Amino acid sequence: MSASYPLPSRSSSGGGPQSPLRLAAEASTPSQSLIRWLTDDVLFHYQRCSRRAFLDLYGDRAQQNHPSDYLLKLRQDSLTHRERVLEDYYPLYRPEFPSGDWAAGAKATLDLMAEGVEAIRQGVLATPSAVAGVQLVSQPDLLIKRPGWSCWGDWVYLPIDIKLGKKPKLDYQIVAAYHAYVLSRVQGVWPEASGLALRGGQMYTVDLARLVPKLQTVLNDCLMDLRSQVAPELFISHSRCDLCHWLNHCYSEAKATRHLSLLPGVTPARYEFLKQHHLTTVAALAQASPAHLAPLPGFGEQVAEKLVHQAQALVDNRAIPRSAPYAPPRLSPVARRSARRRGRTLLRY
Repeated sequence: MSASYPLPSRSSSGGGPQSPLRLAAEASTPSQSLIRWLTDDVLFHYQRCSRRAFLDLYGDRAQQNHPSDYLLKLRQDSLTHRERVLEDYYPLYRPEFPSGDWAAGAKATLDLMAEGVEAIRQGVLATPSAVAGVQLVSQPDLLIKRPGWSCWGDWVYLPIDIKLGKKPKLDYQIVAAYHAYVLSRVQGVWPEASGLALRGGQMYTVDLARLVPKLQTVLNDCLMDLRSQVAPELFISHSRCDLCHWLNHCYSEAKATRHLSLLPGVTPARYEFLKQHHLTTVAALAQASPAHLAPLPGFGEQVAEKLVHQAQALVDNRAIPRSAPYAPPRLSPVARRSARRRGRTLLRY
């Protein structure tokens, strides 16, 4: 069953109409609907790791890692970049509300928007989702006043997110589209754009017509996964997990269960193919034939043999010799001299 909010079409001052965002609406019991506020921060982390978003909501914070020096530096660099961007906007208003009180933050932001202030820093936008009891919360770094028609009069607001990255990554863009969607529910009209202020002074305008359908898919999946009573499956990927504050927690669980992601060479893409062939445990992979895995995309003979041998070594707790790669036969000294002479003869011609 699906339900859609009839989002208002963008007025002539704001551009062409946007398609309504259709969200899955399922009947939920109180035990299922644990999440009350779906923030843009949760949505951002969900795109990178659904398990992290789940643990951020329901996990034991005592099991989180302490931030590393590198992560602290990244946070400081991000803060410095944000302050530099904000210097270009004056006067700048910020809603006052108790930390974490999204309802109070939304009310304070609405009051500023109704007054028509020029720029709002970290305003809170909130609207009901299609799921009973769950509110969508957006907190863009900036809300900028522009000419147009909204529920307040002849002005509208457009959202801008400030990101430390140099490129407009897809997860940045989907969150920017989320800001635009929630804002459209608040002010009664779609913003003409949603922006990303990137490092190096770049301002990127998000293509809402392209991103809103992608947002729909991500948002539906997010609402479904985060209302489950079971955490999403873990997968240890050092390029993605090294800065996560749940790394030690997830690594301990992966080690205890001998999760396949701990085997070198088992990438997320390869893991999906292994699951399709019901190879979800180290023991199952150890019994697999490399010849059957080699044709799979991203495998090949050497990768398939390496993965199976690593699984066997872990199961048997012993080293497994790998097949030696093909090497050309060694030539005798006479044959080598003959080959060199043939080479010199070819060079003369």
